[in-house]
Amino acid sequence: TVDDDFIQSPQPVSFSFKHLLARVMLTFKNSVTSSDIKVSIKNPSIIICSRAGVIETPITNESKWSLYEDDFFTGTATISYSSYSGYYNEVPANGQLSTDYKFVIPIEGSTDEIGFLLQITKGESSIESEEVISLNWNPEMGGSYNIVVDITDEMIASISKE
Repeated sequence: TVDDDFIQSPQPVSFSFKHLLARVMLTFKNSVTSSDIKVSIKNPSIIICSRAGVIETPITNESKWSLYEDDFFTGTATISYSSYSGYYNEVPANGQLSTDYKFVIPIEGSTDEIGFLLQITKGESSIESEEVISLNWNPEMGGSYNIVVDITDEMIASISKE
């Protein structure tokens, strides 16, 4: 129960929260200089090396996750950003498109990847390409990451040559 004085003039309460996972957002930036080219993405995902992990106990600020593998938890896992799955989403010219956050096990030295389908449209013709980008990162517990994928003229030119 609380008294009437508290209800009428509540005092601030200090609160901090440290998550054991890391959250990751993907942002696709359209840096293509030609206004004739439309850039769209579909099925963005993080392909993670850690389907399961073990954390040191007792848990402190210095605790680290390590990869856990057995007969069931082996190989990679794909975390999909489902609100962008199944259809193409245009990345505005000179603009960007961001996903929501997903949570990953932050394992130091992870060899995770970002995967997505990229569609380039010019006039009536379009090219679709499956893209995979390696992440060289060291995610931390409680960390919040916005990974920016810059879609450039050079990327478009390399896809057009394939």
